[in-house]
Amino acid sequence: MQPDVSSRTGPHQREIVDLTACRALFALWVFAYHVNLHVQFAGALGWFRGVVTHGYFGVDGFFILSGLILARVDRGSVLTPGTVLRFWGKRLARIYPVHFAVIVLLGALYLCGVAAGITPRDPARFATGALVANLFLVQSWG
Repeated sequence: MQPDVSSRTGPHQREIVDLTACRALFALWVFAYHVNLHVQFAGALGWFRGVVTHGYFGVDGFFILSGLILARVDRGSVLTPGTVLRFWGKRLARIYPVHFAVIVLLGALYLCGVAAGITPRDPARFATGALVANLFLVQSWG
């Protein structure tokens, strides 16, 4: 007997592809925001300047859509403490490796900059307390 592939094709698959494309747009928005922090190109964009300078909102959109995709995949699950923990575990497994890789990359860039005599614009963002808060994903709490 052939496995049922209808659940992986058709309109449901299209919905997930569309959500993934939206997540990519949110990621590009965040990237443009961070580039603008250093290059200051948004002033030349006219009315689009406000979009670029508020790119941090793309983080919220990205994570909301990621949660929707995970919820869609698990839509048949009964809501129990076990399924909720499994959902959040999958969410963390999806987000944390990239988060950690970015922390390592930024740490390497920071150390290279310090070795070259370059002081970061906001040194407090690279303090030990900030590193710990970022590692535990609580940097924006409070």
